[in-house]
Amino acid sequence: MIGVIGGNGVAATNKLCQIIENKCTKNGAFRDCHHPEMLVWQATQAPSRSMYLEGRGESFLADYIRIGKHLKACGCQTLCMCCNTAHYFIHELEDGIGIRFINILEEVAKQIKLNGGVK
Repeated sequence: MIGVIGGNGVAATNKLCQIIENKCTKNGAFRDCHHPEMLVWQATQAPSRSMYLEGRGESFLADYIRIGKHLKACGCQTLCMCCNTAHYFIHELEDGIGIRFINILEEVAKQIKLNGGVK
């Protein structure tokens, strides 16, 4: 099961779910069981990632670690988030939660390589 720490851009999280749906359907999914099980936690009350990085706000890490542990306890084996800023701390989050994230930076690099680089 995939756990999504969302709310770091509610619209971005909703868009991620739409992209997953489109990808599954494009790859032949036509029944509910053809889609991955997912838990989405809209972490809208966590402190701002950007303000924290700018030194103008409190850290979001404790909230994300707490949420990630809840998702793990619910059976999620992989986590993801669609916030570029939060990925700055992906290793701290993985260590604090004890579960692997799909790393958006690594995934973008893979796609660039597959598509022949930046043009």
